Amino acid sequence: MDAERRRRRAFDVDAAVVRAAALRPDGALLAVSDYEGQTSLWDVASGKRAANQPAQSQSTVVYGLAFDPTGQHLAMARQGGAVAL
Repeated sequence: MDAERRRRRAFDVDAAVVRAAALRPDGALLAVSDYEGQTSLWDVASGKRAANQPAQSQSTVVYGLAFDPTGQHLAMARQGGAVAL
């Protein structure tokens, strides 16, 4: 099977570099953080952006994302060792 047929959905994240991504446990939302620190939530079914959190400053660059097992909370590992929920 070729790559085009295996791909289920592509998201136009408007970013040159995606730094982190996490899929909610139920598969309904995809969280994506770009190189500039903007974090967006994407509706997997529609492929559309559901929410957006712009970077507040350089110190809000996100290096990692993870949903909790219930999918209700998103943890963001930020520059400088901070973790935000």
